[in-house]
Amino acid sequence: MSDRLKFYTYFIQEEIYLVDEKPIVLNPVTSSNTEKEDPGTVNSDAKAGILVLFEEETQDQMTAKDRDFLSKVLMAVNHNLEEVKFCNIRVLGNEAVHTAITSCQAPFILAFGIEAAKMALEKDPQPYHPQSTDNQTLLLADTLTVISEDQSKKRLLWNALKKMF
Repeated sequence: MSDRLKFYTYFIQEEIYLVDEKPIVLNPVTSSNTEKEDPGTVNSDAKAGILVLFEEETQDQMTAKDRDFLSKVLMAVNHNLEEVKFCNIRVLGNEAVHTAITSCQAPFILAFGIEAAKMALEKDPQPYHPQSTDNQTLLLADTLTVISEDQSKKRLLWNALKKMF
C-alpha cells in the first residue's frame, strides 16, 4: 500500500479495494446535441405532436419570455415543450408556410401572431377557434406576448386549447 493510502487506515476500519474504472458519462455530448436547430425548417420525422408557428422579426428563435409562457400554457393542457416543433415563418418565407404545414406530420398546429392569409389555406380559420382538417387541427391566435398581457385573450386561448386537446 502506498504511503498516500496508509493515511486512510486511521479513519476507515473496513477493508478497501481500489478499482480502476473508466468514468461513466451520463449525458455524452454528440454533434446532434450541439447543433443549433434551424428555426425555419420543419422536420417531418420529428416526434413532435405540436407544430408552433410564430413570426419573430428580431431573432430566429422564440423569445425566452414567450417560450416560458407557452410552456405554462401547454402544461395546463397536459402537454410540454418536448412535444413541440418550433417554426419561425419569417425564416421560411410566406410561400413556404403552406408547404410546411402540409408536410409536417404533427396532428396539432398552433399559429401565434400569423395572419391566415400568410398560410394560404383553403378555409379561412377564425382566431381562437380550432379548425380540423383530415389529420390536423389548426388554431390561430394572437402573439404570445399579446396573449400573456391580456386576461380575456388568455381565456380565449384556454377555451380553444381545451377543445383542441
